Amino acid sequence: MFICCGKKQKIEIANLRSQPLQSVKMQLQEDSIDAKFEFHLEKFQWKLMREATGEELVRQQQKQKEKERLKLEQQQKLQKEDEELQRLQSQIEQQTFVQKEKKQLHDQLNDLFTKLKKDYLITQIKNELLKKMIEDDKKQMGEITNYEFAKS
Repeated sequence: MFICCGKKQKIEIANLRSQPLQSVKMQLQEDSIDAKFEFHLEKFQWKLMREATGEELVRQQQKQKEKERLKLEQQQKLQKEDEELQRLQSQIEQQTFVQKEKKQLHDQLNDLFTKLKKDYLITQIKNELLKKMIEDDKKQMGEITNYEFAKS
């Protein structure tokens, strides 16, 4: 078709012929770049999704651990409250027992005191009666003695 005369012309002809190829090559390069970009974009999205999913799993695990920790704290608190309640109940029972024992001892002392008082009064009465009897006996003895003196 063309007869080449010079080097410049050959280069120009080669360039003209290669222009459609270059535009196709450029188009392919652009498509390749777009494809690489999309690939990297998708890869990045997957990475973000995995990270987000992983972070979500980590958050869920942390929430679960926090729930377990709170549950354990609550159980410990309830256990301490139960122990305190049992301690107070035993203290109340001990105080009640001590009060009952005190009352019982007080009642026993009152009974003993009353009995001692009664025994003392009975003894006093018996002593008085005994004194009276002795005096009566002395009087009778004195009368008998006086009577015997009078007879003689």
